[in-house]
Amino acid sequence: MLAMLLVLAPPEDEVATRFERMVRSRGVGVARAAIGTVSMQVELTRSGTASVELRALGARVHGVLNRGLSIDSESQFEDSERLAAWWSALAYFPGPVVNRPSRLGFLPELDVLSLVERVPNLDLAPMHIGSKTPPSLTGSITNIHSARDGRFLGRGNLHGEEELCLFTGFDPERTCRILWAGDKSFATDIKPSASIGAAGVIKALGKELRSLSATFSLVVLQVSSSSIELVHATPVPNLSNFMELEEDVYEALLNHLLQ
Repeated sequence: MLAMLLVLAPPEDEVATRFERMVRSRGVGVARAAIGTVSMQVELTRSGTASVELRALGARVHGVLNRGLSIDSESQFEDSERLAAWWSALAYFPGPVVNRPSRLGFLPELDVLSLVERVPNLDLAPMHIGSKTPPSLTGSITNIHSARDGRFLGRGNLHGEEELCLFTGFDPERTCRILWAGDKSFATDIKPSASIGAAGVIKALGKELRSLSATFSLVVLQVSSSSIELVHATPVPNLSNFMELEEDVYEALLNHLLQ
């Protein structure tokens, strides 16, 4: 085998499962992080330097794809301790890590307000936080995400929900999805060239995502001749977000992890 790669993801993560299958087809070793599968050694000195070694199935790990870890309510303490260990190990791991943890979170923090503030000429699509869809967004299609964890809840209106949600109105005919995978980016739906300034904004946005180590992430933009608006951003793209580009996306991730 050329190398050993490690995947951190919840058991039900279809993207991680299909990526592992593709990696094995290329003759590269890959393992899903699990008890008994991976050994971890982390050493920290008084000066702040760190040494990390990960082994999967007995082989030294070369690169890691991080898609997050789930915490079960029945084993919350043990899962939280395990997450803390992985957090420090991946933060200091010397090899390539897709979506490397930082002090801000175990997965890159892609807050839409912060991204708009830090990327020149990027505006925010019409948004509202609350428990019900506001009347001001009813004229467009509305995406609904949990304000707590960013989970997609659907479109339209919520009835009887108590939790706070993020409602985002957008026009699908002006929507462009851009996925960053390793060192490459892929655009779907309409072409970003619909706006003269889109290329510069997307380049600056990609630079910001790389600075956050969000090397497997998705952003949704609303593009017109006069503005580029951010609709959504996530460090955990779903398969439906890139189904038509799946092989190319996995290839880009594999090349990045083999560097």
